[in-house]
Amino acid sequence: MIPLPLEFEQRIINQYSDGKMLLETLVSPNGPVSVRIHPLKKSDFNTETRVLWCSSGYYLEKRPIFTLDPFFHAGGYYPQEAGSMLIEVALKQMNLPENSIGLDMCASPGGKSTLIADFLNRKGLLVANEIIRSRALVLRENLSKWGYENCIVSNNAPEKIGQLSNTFDFILIDAPCSGEGMFRKDENARSEWSSANAKMCVGRQRNILENAIECLKENGYLIYSTCTFNPEENEHNIQWLIDEMEMEYCSLPVEKSWNLYTPKNNLGYSCLPNQTQSEGFYIALLRKRGKMNTYTKDKKIKSLEKDVVIPEAISSLFSDDIKVYFHQGFYYAFPKEHFDLGAFLLKELNVMKWGVRVGEMINNKFIPDHELALSFLLSENSFPKVNLEKQEALSYLKGNSFSVNSSIGWCIITYENVPLGWIKNLGNRTNNYYPKEYRIRMDISNA
Repeated sequence: MIPLPLEFEQRIINQYSDGKMLLETLVSPNGPVSVRIHPLKKSDFNTETRVLWCSSGYYLEKRPIFTLDPFFHAGGYYPQEAGSMLIEVALKQMNLPENSIGLDMCASPGGKSTLIADFLNRKGLLVANEIIRSRALVLRENLSKWGYENCIVSNNAPEKIGQLSNTFDFILIDAPCSGEGMFRKDENARSEWSSANAKMCVGRQRNILENAIECLKENGYLIYSTCTFNPEENEHNIQWLIDEMEMEYCSLPVEKSWNLYTPKNNLGYSCLPNQTQSEGFYIALLRKRGKMNTYTKDKKIKSLEKDVVIPEAISSLFSDDIKVYFHQGFYYAFPKEHFDLGAFLLKELNVMKWGVRVGEMINNKFIPDHELALSFLLSENSFPKVNLEKQEALSYLKGNSFSVNSSIGWCIITYENVPLGWIKNLGNRTNNYYPKEYRIRMDISNA
């Protein structure tokens, strides 16, 4: 076992009255396992043990093999650390305009983005950004599984996002940090820790915060969170935002039974793993009260590409509140109400996911995209469905092909009537269109 850093231990003992108990918890095995259940999709958990501060959060008795559960691949739930579900409390505390525009600035792997998407409930718009491309790909996969059409995934540096002045009604910054809250479930995090690295994190965090404030509207909200116990990265950053950035601190409606810790300056709240069923999480909510920036951009669509006639095979799939757009070889479905802003962001940012990718036309034939199957945009009778038993569904998710009793053409594979993806029935055989990069690679024979 990799020991806790001695310097860290000494600071924790000085920082908390029960610091020794916290240290003992951090080296104990078997931390809590929790999931957030999709409010519009199906899953198969016993939901008796609730996460107190999250309406869709639940604890599991033990950690299952998520890869061997078709509901996981369908986006029926997201394995998420319970402390980070406190984001819901902050979201509900904000006084936002209708159809608000939100940004998750450091979003990968996507748990908090899916929580924000649930909160928006297919209204407004969410931009989920991640600076590291490989992590942005994971973010795109998880938001695609979640199925909402009002989401954009971008892969940009904070400085680029900061140029979008006065754009967002609220911003979440789950900041890259020294990761002390990861010490129990990831021993390698202990060996990577140092006080010098923690100080470097503070500089990075303040750079991200400065850029976030630039693109936050006046009276807009900032949710700041970390998975560390370090005061310099937590409450000291909040004090800096108040003193230097004209931000106003907002308290949260925290219940006593949650056993959250409040630091000495009363700025923010922490889940401590010796007091809550969590790994360690800090959160604070602020509001922008400074003078509105004078620099703004015209967020109107110009001419991204030549006008393209949308084929009837595609346009007929969607309701009137969805606009279909052709971009770089693919057709996309996007909420009509936010299309101008969405198109502006598509032009200004490096975008990896824009609404729902519908598919492409090859030789005048429609090839549907995986995102479309997992979205909420299709009517019940848009395409025939083939429902599979669990072992068959896992075989499909592994990329295997098999014969089906269905009409010729495109079919949606489902498990307990929850969509998993596409096949094309050719009569004598079927082609499996489950994306290669998402396929199960482990043995499924004992599932």
